[in-house]
This record gives sequence, C-alpha cells and structure tokens, in this order.
Amino acid sequence: MSAAVLADTNVLVYWMDAGGGRRHARAAEIFDLLGLDRVRLSTQVLSEFASVMTHPRKLAMEPAMAADAVMAMSDSCEILPVGPRTVVAALRAHERWQLAYFVAQIWASVRSTTSPSSSPRTSHPVPRWAE
Repeated sequence: MSAAVLADTNVLVYWMDAGGGRRHARAAEIFDLLGLDRVRLSTQVLSEFASVMTHPRKLAMEPAMAADAVMAMSDSCEILPVGPRTVVAALRAHERWQLAYFVAQIWASVRSTTSPSSSPRTSHPVPRWAE
C-alpha cells in the first residue's frame, strides 16, 4: 500500500490554473503520478484554494466554478477536517516550534489522522501532547 500525501494549496492552484505554464504542468504530473486516491486535503487547504481561485486580482474564477472544483476534489480525495482539537494542536505547535500558524494547522491535520506508531516523518519532533 502506498503512503497518503497531503496536498498543499499551491499545488492545487497550479493544477487548476491551465494558464500556469510550467507550474501547471508540474502539478498535473504530480497528481498523475500520485493518483487522487492517495491525495489527502484538509478543509483548510480547500478554503485557501477557494479564496485564491476567486480572488479578483489573482485567478478570478467564478465562485460557482470554484465550488464545483472543491466538490470534485472532495469526491476524489480524502478530506481531513479541521476541528477544535486540530486548532489546539496547531496553536501548541505554533508556540513550541515557532511555525507559522497555518503551517502548524496543516501539520496538526495530518497528525490527527495518524497513530503514534505510524506517525508521519517530519523535520520537527512529535510532541508528547500530540500522541
């Protein structure tokens, strides 16, 4: 069984931006190689994606199209919810390791779905309170 991969907002945006040149091509290649069955998305990443895609000075996608894209991704990928425990774990990681809060929240989303015996490899030590 292949390991699951949490996709970052930027990779989703590049994947959807057909006018993105090399970034679009690379993102499409990444998803083709991984297969959507291995991709995990947090609700945070979906929200960030919707914000970037519909921003009038960025890609200016119509909200209905962005909603369709979010639903299509939700149907194809496992979604990791961001709940109160995820927020608390993110705040603790933010404080302890001086991570940017939303980076810590993505880490906490992944951490909430793994057991201590199958913890993800990370450049930061896994704190006891997260186990």
